[in-house]
Amino acid sequence: ELLGVRRTANAKALREGYRRLAVRVHPDKTRDHRADRAFTALRETYNLLNDAGERRRYDSKLAAEAAKRRKRRQEQRALAWRGCRRLGHGVAVFAARNKRVSVAVLLVITLLFRRPPGADPPSEI
Repeated sequence: ELLGVRRTANAKALREGYRRLAVRVHPDKTRDHRADRAFTALRETYNLLNDAGERRRYDSKLAAEAAKRRKRRQEQRALAWRGCRRLGHGVAVFAARNKRVSVAVLLVITLLFRRPPGADPPSEI
């Protein structure tokens, strides 16, 4: 992201992105007091992505983090789905038909319509 190129960019695209930004943030070219830190971060990012071994490690780390996020979202959806199923047929059908319902919406619905164990389901939702 820092270099302004795609994650799958080749060496040429990385070099072009680095050079484009290096001109903008180089301490000799700008008067901004944060230029040193920005240029250092830019240089470190370029060096990391330019080295094939480092880039593989970085990509595998990103993939592992993405897998963790996906697993967490799936667990949250499963929890919300179980809560909706307990609420009654209407909410469960709504959740099943609308696949784009966010986890937050399902959790709010679950919390709003939660009923004590053993209570009769509401007649209307």
